[in-house]
Amino acid sequence: MIPGTFFTWDDRSAIETPEISTVRTMPLFASVITADKGEEDWTRLSGQEWFDMYAVDDSVDFTRHGQPLLQTAMAINAGAELLTKRVVADDATLANLAIIATPKTAEEQKTDADGNPLYTDASNGQETTTAEGNTPIMVNITTVTYTFKSAANCKTQQEVVDAIMQAVDTDNASAGDNPGYLLWVLCDNGRGTSRKRIRITPNYNLSKNYSSYFLYDLEVYESTKSYNAIHFCVDPDIISNNENISLQYAVNTDSTQIVAQQFNDNLRAFMDKMVEVIAPNTTLDPEGMDVLFGCNKRGIAFDNIKIDTEAGVDLQLATGTVLMNGSDGSFGDTPIEAESYGTMLAKAFAGYVPGASEDQYTILTAKDGCYDPIIYNVDRYRIDAVFDANYPDVVKRAIEQLVTYREDCFYFRDMGTACNTLDLIMNADSKNLHTKFAGTYCTYYDVINPYSRKQITVTMMYSMV
Repeated sequence: MIPGTFFTWDDRSAIETPEISTVRTMPLFASVITADKGEEDWTRLSGQEWFDMYAVDDSVDFTRHGQPLLQTAMAINAGAELLTKRVVADDATLANLAIIATPKTAEEQKTDADGNPLYTDASNGQETTTAEGNTPIMVNITTVTYTFKSAANCKTQQEVVDAIMQAVDTDNASAGDNPGYLLWVLCDNGRGTSRKRIRITPNYNLSKNYSSYFLYDLEVYESTKSYNAIHFCVDPDIISNNENISLQYAVNTDSTQIVAQQFNDNLRAFMDKMVEVIAPNTTLDPEGMDVLFGCNKRGIAFDNIKIDTEAGVDLQLATGTVLMNGSDGSFGDTPIEAESYGTMLAKAFAGYVPGASEDQYTILTAKDGCYDPIIYNVDRYRIDAVFDANYPDVVKRAIEQLVTYREDCFYFRDMGTACNTLDLIMNADSKNLHTKFAGTYCTYYDVINPYSRKQITVTMMYSMV
């Protein structure tokens, strides 16, 4: 040993081994369905998010929508991720609701807390409820009346907005000095008959933490289900945590149920009117008060503001107000039995986009410009499989076209629920495109629908997903 040599004991027995990450990759299936609600664009969803988008009360209706919707729900329950497109009839319309505020200031007799008119006592100048020999106390009262409007026969949000604006302008032409302020237009996120109801309530608990603005909750209800409240501010210019928190931006960012458009100039004009009325009642910032319902941050109503729910509507109605004028069009009560059902689903699978002609979505030619880039761009979504769901023949042909074009996914094809002899099976198979990207399965059987507990007939794909 050389003098000055040192030995260092490096105990490596306690060194942790690197953690092995477990990555669970869900398969991505493409599915085209009809449903009672939901966006009409392609969505990529899984789990509860899918049910919130397309199912009412987390349940699906086999009688109305057949095997495609039920099978898709079962795939979600099994842990799949779905690239889903909901189709509606060409003549379906969009449910909507507009909120208009009409403030009106007039001289009225002052009342006490019980609503009794007040007078000035001639002997001492004090307030009294005794009328005889006394002078009525007159004060300026601002009465705010909220009304709803809904546009019929509209297919898009912009059509709704244009129709509502025209109707409000017509009303205001004869309103004189008390015009209505169109504040917001709320629409369902997809066409069809809507069960969604909305309600606006003040959030006094959160608002007390902010001095310069006030928060409200927009609640969306559907049947027995309530979705998370969306916090928003009436002022269209308020920024919080680097985000605009006005109703339009809050809804379009956070809601899976509705879309919104606001009218900034009208909101500012309405706020200016209410701030002017509120200012004499408080030493705090009047813009931080409850301008919609005329209260302070503790929910105490200002004496010079009234909300007229008799002549108008109650935004805080406990049951909410339903979005109106939505229609399923020619799909009616049972979309799966509609004459255009197969054609509409085939268009979606074949990548048809509005404006393209019939031959452009039935024949893959040099006219590829009409094909939906969501599913015909092989780099955008890596689809693993497409499962048949007792689709009509025209839909099967469209799926064959899709998988043959993509060459990166497989089509599990069925033969419906009527092929119970060899001749019928051979005849059905003669229509199929024989390709390495599709396989054919003729099996079908009865199962118990997990949502209705009734016996139904399905093809083999119901179990395969």
